[in-house]
Amino acid sequence: MLKAYPELKAIVFDRPQIIEAAKSYWNDKITADILTRIDFQAGDMFESLPAASNNDLFVFSAIFHCLSDEACTSVLNNLKTAIGTHQSYVLFADAVAEETHIDPTIAAFDMQMLIGTMGRERTPSEWKRLLNNAGFEIVAIMNVRTFAKFIIAKLY
Repeated sequence: MLKAYPELKAIVFDRPQIIEAAKSYWNDKITADILTRIDFQAGDMFESLPAASNNDLFVFSAIFHCLSDEACTSVLNNLKTAIGTHQSYVLFADAVAEETHIDPTIAAFDMQMLIGTMGRERTPSEWKRLLNNAGFEIVAIMNVRTFAKFIIAKLY
C-alpha cells in the first residue's frame, strides 16, 4: 500500500522483540523512501495503542481470533482511547465462521484457537456483539481471496 500510495505513512506496532526483528527484516526488502514512512513502535496492545489522527486506518491481522472476548474488549477499549474523536476506521482481517453449517476449515481453526489460545473463530453475530459492546459498529464484512474476511468497523 505504501508503494502504491506515496502520501501514506504507517505505524507497525507490536511487542518489542517483534519490532526489532521487523526493522531488520524490512530494511533489506523495501526502498529507503518507503522505509522512511514507516514508524516501528514497540508496545503492549493490552496497555495502550498509538494515538490516531484524522483518516487513519487501524489494521489487526489474525489477532482477535487468538483472544478471549474479555481480552478483545481490553484491546478494543484501548483502541477507542487511541481513536479519540477522530474518524478512524478499523480493519480486522480474521476468520468469520458461518452462523450455521460451519466450514470444516474454520471449524478446525476454531478448535485450534480454543485449545491453544482460549480464542475462537466468531460468527458475524458474535463479531457484532463483541464490537457493539465496546462502542464500535460494523460497516462491512468483505470477502477476500482467503478463508479470512475483512471486517470494517468504526466507533458509533
